[in-house]
Amino acid sequence: RIRATPAVMIGNRNACRGLAEQFDVPWENIGDDAGEPDNDRFAQIIDRYDVDYVILARYMRVLPARLCWKFAG
Repeated sequence: RIRATPAVMIGNRNACRGLAEQFDVPWENIGDDAGEPDNDRFAQIIDRYDVDYVILARYMRVLPARLCWKFAG
C-alpha cells in the first residue's frame, strides 16, 4: 500500500477508465485509436495535475528518455 492521494489516472486505452471512475479519480486517455500514446500530452497532464510521483501500473509502454529527463531531479 502507498499512502498517497491519486491526482490523475492516465492510460493509452480506455480499459482502466472504470477503475478511475470507481474511485473518483480524474481519467485522461493519451492514446490514439491504435493505442499509441501521445507522450507530449502525458507530460502536459503530469504538469497540469502537479503530480509528484508516477506509477506505471499496467502501462505496458517504454517511456522515451526525453520524457523521463524532463522530470528528473
